[in-house]
Amino acid sequence: MRLRGIALSCQNAGMPVEEDEVRDWISGCSLPPRHLVGLEDSVRVPTAADFYLRAMMVATSRKKDDSDALFRKLFDARSQAMKWADDEVEYYENLFHDLSGAVRNFRQQTSIRSVAEGVSDLLRLARVSNERDNSEPGDLGASETHRPALVWLVSVFTPVLLQRSGLTENLLPQMVPNLRFLDMSANQIEQALIAMLETEVRKGNSSLAAMERSLTSVRDNLLTNRPSKTWEAAVITMVFPNIKRGRLASAINVRPQGAGYIKARILSGQSSKFN
Repeated sequence: MRLRGIALSCQNAGMPVEEDEVRDWISGCSLPPRHLVGLEDSVRVPTAADFYLRAMMVATSRKKDDSDALFRKLFDARSQAMKWADDEVEYYENLFHDLSGAVRNFRQQTSIRSVAEGVSDLLRLARVSNERDNSEPGDLGASETHRPALVWLVSVFTPVLLQRSGLTENLLPQMVPNLRFLDMSANQIEQALIAMLETEVRKGNSSLAAMERSLTSVRDNLLTNRPSKTWEAAVITMVFPNIKRGRLASAINVRPQGAGYIKARILSGQSSKFN
């Protein structure tokens, strides 16, 4: 779900990035999407991934999210952002801080309209930031360059607003709506949220059911229960079937040879006593 959230956030910033491209990058199979063709993008993919994942940490989920901790062990978004786009991270840091504070103070009302108004408030903050930056000498034309990125930076907080409103009990990271303009009205945002919910809930339920079936099969075949390194490897492999063994080894804290052995057992469905 986080992979789709990253891809949707990138699309809001004007980058045609697909979920599979994000998956290959995090699996260690490729460099960041658009690392060559996207040199003129308003924001780079590692920057989008870093701020998106940091935004998810503002949520107040009542249920412990094991998958979030496992994802962070697998993928260090901040180091990737600093490696590929350290100048961008610094550029957006202040606005991200302001948006995070506004989200934490969000009035919790259980309605889509309330969430739309919350997003509208965030867009207003982004507009103020945009106008302030463009008023500085030498920044003529910056509005068109950074306008999509500012919209994107707002969009990454939408899953958090939905969760904090009570509409979803736990965080649903893929709930990133299609936001294109800083001057969208609350009515336009509400319609975008409704369209997004209808699409993403259907897709999310389908993918979640498929993953649950796969994990049940892994548990039965490998004779393993949570928590174990085998189980963690199984969860990761279900999402990242092409993951490089070095990346998997780092995530579950074993040697690369051990990671390769566990992954082979998982994919073949054979029994394993490695815990």
